[in-house]
Amino acid sequence: MTRTIAKTPSVIPQYNRILFTIFPYGNLHFPTLGNLHFNPIQIPFTLTINAIGTAMVFTAAGNARFGIYRDNGNMPDGGELVAECGPQATALGKTEIPLATPVQLTKGLYWLVSTNDDVTYRSYGPDIRWNVNGTLVGRSCALVFGALPNPCPATIAEANSPYMYVMVSSVP
Repeated sequence: MTRTIAKTPSVIPQYNRILFTIFPYGNLHFPTLGNLHFNPIQIPFTLTINAIGTAMVFTAAGNARFGIYRDNGNMPDGGELVAECGPQATALGKTEIPLATPVQLTKGLYWLVSTNDDVTYRSYGPDIRWNVNGTLVGRSCALVFGALPNPCPATIAEANSPYMYVMVSSVP
């Protein structure tokens, strides 16, 4: 499947305000409690975001925290934490967490990250066999649920990275 993004970002129509990670489809995954789960996202031009989200397939009472790291050589490891939001209670179907302050991202590769404190959290995510140029795959690292570390800790290739998206609020 190919997605086409307009080369002139003068207007982003309402239906195109969600920008998905590179791997928008995949299998049902069962992320490990508290671990950080990463998924790459390509930002096609400078834009401002105001929320980060993911789709939950099933969840009980629990909390999620999302963030964005700068790319560091096709990996999040050592990348700067650009934004963090949450914790927020998860919801069946979709969890979207607003950023305290909108964040402007410039063109390039970033890594969306999610973590949770609920063992029933389920999400669709990329199959680890999906990759771009043989280097971009979902990644994870063991961590206790809480504030996101800065810079990003060392990660490993992982199949349990949920697909995620950012909400675009404006394009300069």
